[in-house]
Amino acid sequence: MKVEKISISLPRDAAKFIDAYRKARSLKTRSEVVARAVALLREQELEKEYRSAAQGDKRHLREWDSTVADGLADETW
Repeated sequence: MKVEKISISLPRDAAKFIDAYRKARSLKTRSEVVARAVALLREQELEKEYRSAAQGDKRHLREWDSTVADGLADETW
């Protein structure tokens, strides 16, 4: 998997949460925590697009094409 290094600034309480989450789940790096968070956000957005498409919202038909092979199971939405 290719990775790209970025730098972010977070409020102190968010950084503390990331560190506590990492430790509690035995993750090696903060990056793993952030990657999990991004994956959850991506999943939420895909679910929103699925719901819109299922309800016949034509504004989201373009996004529907990108969700066809996303790997989410039908029971997700």
